[in-house]
Amino acid sequence: MKYRSLALTFSIVALMAGCGRQPNSLGFTPLASASRATTSGSLLYVLNKLSGRKLYVYSFPAGTPQKNVLLPTVGWAYVCSDSKGYVYAPTYGVVFKYAHGGQKPVAYLQSKGAQGQACAGDPKTGNLAVIGGATNCTFAIFKDAKGKPICLNEPGIIAQYPSYDDRGDLFFNGGTKEDPSFLAEIPAGSTKVIKITLNHDISNYYDLQWDGEDVAIQAKLPGTLDQPVVIERVHVSGTKGTIVKTIRFKGWANQTEYFWISGNLIVAPLSFGGPLGIWNYPAGGKKVGSIAVPHFLSWTVSVP
Repeated sequence: MKYRSLALTFSIVALMAGCGRQPNSLGFTPLASASRATTSGSLLYVLNKLSGRKLYVYSFPAGTPQKNVLLPTVGWAYVCSDSKGYVYAPTYGVVFKYAHGGQKPVAYLQSKGAQGQACAGDPKTGNLAVIGGATNCTFAIFKDAKGKPICLNEPGIIAQYPSYDDRGDLFFNGGTKEDPSFLAEIPAGSTKVIKITLNHDISNYYDLQWDGEDVAIQAKLPGTLDQPVVIERVHVSGTKGTIVKTIRFKGWANQTEYFWISGNLIVAPLSFGGPLGIWNYPAGGKKVGSIAVPHFLSWTVSVP
């Protein structure tokens, strides 16, 4: 089983590719309010395994295999991309940065002595946030995704699943000894963590991402273990969060794996070790495509 997120003591730093796309023969439908389209030339990058060196690359959403990327050293457990199409692979002591479609890193973001984990790119500032990307930091911020990181520390808070909105607000799943799981936000330009109070509790977070309008949180419906995976779409206003829609996806049964939203499509595994499925977003329902991948741990869609 993959490592979902690795909690660290909290420090704060300040991604996402959203948006609309024209209908096509596979039946993808547009989300008019999203910020960026999944366009021709989009690429799906898949980290093959925990501490793996290989990134499988596919055209997206067609799934045509491209030349794989071999990391200079072993990666860790996560890859992400930003609004400029750059792809990031955090690992111990360094974050590898790749241009869209590139085979070699265009930058090595140094984080000496730290194990970088989940990451997110800020579409407003170009900053890169990395959980654990600097010693004693939960989040390290690389300004303009360059140079040495800035560490912002909030003792006692654990962070996972970071994602920026288009205003530069950083959302993530936070936790403390008293409250092990909640939706948290660091507003743009701030270092203060805000707890978002939801109108209905979400007991377990498996991933989250800004979808262009709201925060999409991967969860399971309450009840027995065989309840389906769902996306709880949360609209945030101030310190309040309202679940405006619960989205179901036929065939998505593995709640312990990540997802990635790119425009009007969402990519997630059909089962443990199975292919990656593609569904319309935010419609959900039946899958509209799939991509066979030999192995996977995490993935991202890079939009040129």
